[in-house]
Amino acid sequence: MNFKNEKYYPLYVNYLGTKSLSNGAYKLALISSDLYNQFVDRYTNEPFFRQKQDSISKSIQRDEKLGQILEDFEIETEGGEKTSIQRDQDDDFFDF
Repeated sequence: MNFKNEKYYPLYVNYLGTKSLSNGAYKLALISSDLYNQFVDRYTNEPFFRQKQDSISKSIQRDEKLGQILEDFEIETEGGEKTSIQRDQDDDFFDF
């Protein structure tokens, strides 16, 4: 069964990303239909779990959009040249 095109698959991938899994376990979980079906069952039947996963997904989407905006942001220097702001992948702009 190919469930990568299913409605809940992006949420499932985000869920797996929050787990402490080894690289091999993560890759196996991505293709495990049993684990995916357990996730869907839990997501559809447990309101608190659903709220938590929705919150995580929104946070990830917001971070991705912010990253895209910052990558596209350009400033004009005094010489009239346009330069883009480069950032390290490890930078955390919201580290308080």
